[in-house]
Amino acid sequence: MKLFVLKPIKLKKAGRLFDITPGAIVEIKDPRKAHTLIESGHIKPSDETGKVHAARIYSKILCEEVWVVTSPEAISYIPNDEIYYLPEEIRNLKGATPEEIRQIHMIKKEIGGCLVSAKESKGHA
Repeated sequence: MKLFVLKPIKLKKAGRLFDITPGAIVEIKDPRKAHTLIESGHIKPSDETGKVHAARIYSKILCEEVWVVTSPEAISYIPNDEIYYLPEEIRNLKGATPEEIRQIHMIKKEIGGCLVSAKESKGHA
């Protein structure tokens, strides 16, 4: 059974113990062991293997790399302390100026969390 590693694990093969890092695809022949690791959140089942769940991109606006995830479940693919954006957050940024996007990004870096909604200010006539 091929599985996608989400969290570091140790696997024994040919009598040797190997450290397996997140992002690796492994094969675990014993279904009980595979099930235990799936239940603990260390690996994803084979039907999820090969699908894109997260991508690291370079943002010209932010002048740095950020993660874009496909769903809240995909956040587990992102290393701790890395900044990521959900599809809803990206949609909420539509129409924002580059400066507004940079400000929102700085807030995410400082306090974490995600962008729930964005509201436009009404101009005074």
